[in-house]
Amino acid sequence: MLLNARQIEQVLGKDKIILLAIEDITERKKLELEHSKLVAIVETADDAIIGKDLEGTIVSWNSGAEIVYGYKANEVIGKPISLLMPPGHSTEDKELLIKRSGGDLIKNYETQRIRKDGQIIDVSLTMSLFKDTSGELIGSSTIAHDITERKEIEAGLEKTRKEVVKARDAAEASNKELAAFSYSVSHDLRAPLRSIDGFSQALLEDYHEKLDETGKANLERVRAATQKMGSLIDDMLKLSRITQSELKREAVDLSKMVLAIAEEHQKLNPDRSFDVTVQEGIMVQGDPYLMRIAMENLIGNAWKFTGKEVHPRIEFGTTVKDGETACFVRDNGAGFDMAYVGKLFGTFQRLHTADEFPGTGIGLATVQRIIHRHGGRVWAEGEIGKGATFYFKVPS
Repeated sequence: MLLNARQIEQVLGKDKIILLAIEDITERKKLELEHSKLVAIVETADDAIIGKDLEGTIVSWNSGAEIVYGYKANEVIGKPISLLMPPGHSTEDKELLIKRSGGDLIKNYETQRIRKDGQIIDVSLTMSLFKDTSGELIGSSTIAHDITERKEIEAGLEKTRKEVVKARDAAEASNKELAAFSYSVSHDLRAPLRSIDGFSQALLEDYHEKLDETGKANLERVRAATQKMGSLIDDMLKLSRITQSELKREAVDLSKMVLAIAEEHQKLNPDRSFDVTVQEGIMVQGDPYLMRIAMENLIGNAWKFTGKEVHPRIEFGTTVKDGETACFVRDNGAGFDMAYVGKLFGTFQRLHTADEFPGTGIGLATVQRIIHRHGGRVWAEGEIGKGATFYFKVPS
């Protein structure tokens, strides 16, 4: 028997009837609102969201699917999902459904699909299963995200990586060949040089009385030339080893290193005094062996080019250049013309004659290679007669 409103009011009371009605409407409105939100999310999503039944027939198609695949909903609803699959992928969804029929979520599965225009695209799929109230599997929903651009970038990066590895391997092979060549050349050149020097010395000693002054002077020049060439060969080998040696990074106290190098110069030349100013606590991350060679060349360079100064000064410290903290070695020696600064770090390049200042012209080239191997840079400033400053920066 159905009761009218007045009869229900008499049984339960007016307030309770109103309360029951409000609760019923509120719950229904909440469900309607949640459903509207869900529909709005699905319809406005950029990803393709597609519903399928157990036979693989498309039953729902959002606007994101139209963007990703190029088909409008009325072109695909009721058609098989294989419409979107390239050759070789036609049974893919069915196999996944069978494997995951227990209700598991298939997440971030990468595969390929075909657009309406025939373009093959890469997609990342998330598949969830639909079941009825009795737990029976009735279909599935798939969210597809177009990852074609990402795949192209990954492929480009992989190609670049392979090219870098190939170039590195080629460089290593080239370095090994260069090392073998350098050793062979130096060994083959040293033997005749030793002979030339040895026979020249023998002539000077055994035929001293028979040679006039011109002959003796010429033989001395021959010996000096062979010895200079020997030094060049040695420096070439040193430069080659620096390029090939393994780089090991650790904390290096450059301040202590410079003080030790300066003390060695002073011990070897006790008759010559010079002022050395070293800023304390200058630390870098670098290879101790290579940084020692670099600092020996820089301090040795400053020592050499202050040789004619009455009060030679050498300073080591840090300063800010172009917004970066850089180390520097400064001297008050011969200096150089900034017009030729580009030649300073070249192999066998010299801005002064060997008669003025001895050397092979390879020291600064060695410094540059060491700093570059550390990922840093080195540069110089100078003025003729007013000394030079060499700056370098090594990344932390």
